[in-house]
Amino acid sequence: MSEHVPHRPASEPSLVKKPYMRVVKSYVLRAGRMGPGQQRAYEQFGPRFLLNYDPSHPLDTTAAFGRRAPLIMEIGFGMG
Repeated sequence: MSEHVPHRPASEPSLVKKPYMRVVKSYVLRAGRMGPGQQRAYEQFGPRFLLNYDPSHPLDTTAAFGRRAPLIMEIGFGMG
């Protein structure tokens, strides 16, 4: 007639963990130029991690990264 549902005290955390995914909330201009830390990162890591943008040619991610895989692109210096 009724299902047996075990009692769990209110202080006990949920047994199911949900992943937390941070999302971009807005695309707004926050500053007009790079700060010193961003400039150093650009100079130090740019040659390895930056891709040139050419609007006349689509980006071939397989050629750019040497493999086919899911892709997340970061535009700018951070997600928020």
